[in-house]
Amino acid sequence: MSGESLEEYARRINAAMTKNLNTSAYRDLSDDKVPLTLDGPVPYYPVVTEKDYLNGVFNRFFFVRYNGVVTEVNNKEASKKKGRITKGLYYYITIKWRIVESNQAPKGFFGEVITCANVNRHYIEKGNKRLPEFLRPAFTQYFSNLEAFKLST
Repeated sequence: MSGESLEEYARRINAAMTKNLNTSAYRDLSDDKVPLTLDGPVPYYPVVTEKDYLNGVFNRFFFVRYNGVVTEVNNKEASKKKGRITKGLYYYITIKWRIVESNQAPKGFFGEVITCANVNRHYIEKGNKRLPEFLRPAFTQYFSNLEAFKLST
């Protein structure tokens, strides 16, 4: 990543992920079109903006497949596919993600030290409540770094 900004890195990774999708290869080799209900979500690596850092949080969007595979998507992809992907095959979740330390606790946050990691754990738990019980461990495990994208001081 030498000399490359985080934003440039994220855009390069997103382009590579989109290019390597099986559905893209299928479309290139066939005259058929993959229906949106079968065309899975396009993975996305979040690009955090200066405005997000000023707000201290940003929204993250996910599709969780019935087998526990978690795919993070951008807002445009989420809007396009959340109502069209077959119910039961994917579950759609959106959560807030804190990226700046603050003493302000989110609604429903009680009894813990207010840190980015603890607040993000709280947001994950809120998101988990919208998933079937059997998918909750996979969604929780997706977040290996609870301080991802945090502004370093």
